[in-house]
Amino acid sequence: MKNTTKHLERSLFKRIRNALLAFFMVLTLLPVMGDETVEAVAFSIDNLTIEGDNYNVVLPKGYSANLMGTIKSSYTIYNVYAQINNRWGEPVYKKLIDTDSKSINLKETAINKSVNGSTDYIRFGNMASGKYTLYIKAWSVGHVPITKSLEFTISDENTPVTIRRLSIDGKRSSNITLQKGKSANLNGIVFAGRKVSSINLVVKKSNGSKVYDQTIYPDTTYVNLKECALNKAVNGQKIYLKFGSLDAGTYTLTVTAKGAFYHETASESLTFTIK
Repeated sequence: MKNTTKHLERSLFKRIRNALLAFFMVLTLLPVMGDETVEAVAFSIDNLTIEGDNYNVVLPKGYSANLMGTIKSSYTIYNVYAQINNRWGEPVYKKLIDTDSKSINLKETAINKSVNGSTDYIRFGNMASGKYTLYIKAWSVGHVPITKSLEFTISDENTPVTIRRLSIDGKRSSNITLQKGKSANLNGIVFAGRKVSSINLVVKKSNGSKVYDQTIYPDTTYVNLKECALNKAVNGQKIYLKFGSLDAGTYTLTVTAKGAFYHETASESLTFTIK
């Protein structure tokens, strides 16, 4: 009880202090001359994503993902709050953290990972199947609070086979360029509500000729492409694609995945150039 009282006292003191700071900052920003215009002060939540996705986000059940994004202000950001509601609007997660910075990387906060032994961070991998909405709210000296939201879905057994975030070293643009002789990683995840039966990787030159064609049979609900046998040696199996061995030129890389139960297929492609 004493610890709770002390925490409330500290929190109240901090809020009073920040309110006073905000008041005096507003006074200092008042124009000296009647015609003078005061420039607006920036305060924003930018690039709010789950593992880089912010549209039609679907996560395989049991998959650990990171909350990403940056909160920036010209003045001190003193609180950040996260809440996740289920499809009925009921909160399934709440957390308020104290901050003392003008820039906050959400991935590095106690909302996303353990900090100083904390265990109450968001665990996407432990969430039940369904649709959710994530809300991030932030407070900064001299500003009204700001909020940003993001909808996401945890897959269920009826989710068809899906390929997400296919990239080469995190690059997903239409003009991916790699240095000749330099290694690179295939990134992305493949998942299905029940099981992924196979994943095929084909690389073709611009003239249509194949330079790589391999298939793996994971028989699991999801696969991290960076950690599978198509990208690196696994259990002594060395069938992975060696980007560093490719000749100069333009290529098309295609990943095709099949579901084990519904026989559905998903396919994604990337074009890249070796120089």
